[in-house]
Amino acid sequence: MVLKNLKIRYKKFLNSFEKESKVYILPSRFGLFYIVVTFISFVFSLSFGHPLSYFFSIILLVFFVMIAFLTNNYMKGVDIKREESVFLPEGKAELRLSFYHTSSVPAYFQVQILDHDYLVKRFESSLHLDLNDWGLMKNVNIKVSSVYPFFLFKSWKNICLIKNLYIIPSFDKDILGDSDNEEIELRNYIYGDNFSRVNWKRSTEDKQLVVQRIDASQFNHIGKNAVFDLVESRLEKDFAYNYLGELFFYINNRWVIRSPRGSEYTREQLRSNFLLHMESLLYGN
Repeated sequence: MVLKNLKIRYKKFLNSFEKESKVYILPSRFGLFYIVVTFISFVFSLSFGHPLSYFFSIILLVFFVMIAFLTNNYMKGVDIKREESVFLPEGKAELRLSFYHTSSVPAYFQVQILDHDYLVKRFESSLHLDLNDWGLMKNVNIKVSSVYPFFLFKSWKNICLIKNLYIIPSFDKDILGDSDNEEIELRNYIYGDNFSRVNWKRSTEDKQLVVQRIDASQFNHIGKNAVFDLVESRLEKDFAYNYLGELFFYINNRWVIRSPRGSEYTREQLRSNFLLHMESLLYGN
């Protein structure tokens, strides 16, 4: 466990020196073997002084430098479609990556994101993430590496994939049960209400005047309806879990949401409230 933590800290320490889009390159294991062979070749050339041995050593050196140049240029051309904001559910999620390159040469990339490694065989790939928490991740970077061509060098660079990655708390819609639109539409009569909104059938049952919150002609039948009280003050994370999970469910499924006082919230009000709280709750904290 201690060794694992030290390894993670060492990786973070190295990544802190890596700037976005700057290409880094080092000899691979095969490249190190190639360097040893080239060195031995020069030793033999100096020892025996044969023209062919000098020529062979120079060819090895020039080829090595050319491959380093090609590897560096290839990684410079690798890029990815970037996103401003992405919403993913808590738990197992799928993140779609779309790579592109300045040239048409296909190759394999090694992608590291969220401490997981993925091999991208095509320019498009789906990453299956196992997210064990929820909250906001800012500036999600991926590390793209490649050994193209000839495996002599490993080149890599960091790319800021997503500026804001929102991991949404899970929400079980079954706890809502069947939405009873009639209950949501009705409230007790208040002096000054229009008598055309009185629900006489329900008033007879309850033995008091009950009115509809809005005219039937104004009712939006596209989505289901719910009463939800938006909270503007800062939320504790335990309470925010259910609050944000339920709110996102309503927004995502285009429910018609009204306050306990009967006024209908706009989608912009719901979205703004959701983002307000999510931005104050960071992933893992």
